[in-house]
Amino acid sequence: MTVNIYLVDDNLTFLNAVTGFLAQVPDVTVVGQSTLGHDALVQIAHAKPDLVLLDVGLSDVNGMELAREMGAWKQPPHIIFLSTYEGKPYLAMAEEVGALGFIDKADFVVELPVFLATLGTLSPRGARP
Repeated sequence: MTVNIYLVDDNLTFLNAVTGFLAQVPDVTVVGQSTLGHDALVQIAHAKPDLVLLDVGLSDVNGMELAREMGAWKQPPHIIFLSTYEGKPYLAMAEEVGALGFIDKADFVVELPVFLATLGTLSPRGARP
């Protein structure tokens, strides 16, 4: 099963690093990327990815707000936050908006494959427990 992923991050260097990393991961396709949250919503609705990797601190909007908006869609994508923000409050907010997880950007190469491996065992998009 191929996992279609959309990336949202306003740091182009990090966005390119994640894109390059995911290009080497089997059964993963990056279907789009955005540096602005408002543009991302439109593109994600069109691309219908299985998973959105979303930064919390975007330059135009808070990533948590984007996750809430997508969570209201009929078939929302799964979301994993990638961020430099740390701590239990961010973890709690990620859970509150229905995200699968919260990964520190410094650890994404190690932690992201673990989350990707679990995607096949999850309910289809929008059928969150």
